[in-house]
Amino acid sequence: MKSIGDTFIVPNPKNGKEHFYIVIGLAENGDPIAVNITSTRVDRSNCVIRPGEHPWITKDSGVNFWDIQRPMNLAALQEGVKQGVVRPQIPVSDALVRRIIEAARRSDQFPRRLAPYLSEV
Repeated sequence: MKSIGDTFIVPNPKNGKEHFYIVIGLAENGDPIAVNITSTRVDRSNCVIRPGEHPWITKDSGVNFWDIQRPMNLAALQEGVKQGVVRPQIPVSDALVRRIIEAARRSDQFPRRLAPYLSEV
């Protein structure tokens, strides 16, 4: 979760539903800027990931740029991994992370204050 393209799964504390995240940038302190992937609101996204682009994606899914408020806390994520709550997955391809970053730059839903931290992959 410290590199661009890293992926991980975090359960929602309210309902236990698993959420898949992709790291697309790093804040100055190393905290990851990660986007959530959703299969329920694909029409809201300007970047769709198709089955086969990552093993965790089993149906068309949209990149969620509208829920990002700030970088995620790296120390808390690492502690979650130790506790078995956060589950790292295989990274996405360079081509896919590039496509997501380009979409974030074009999106009016991605917070502009985080744009300087997007990777130049």
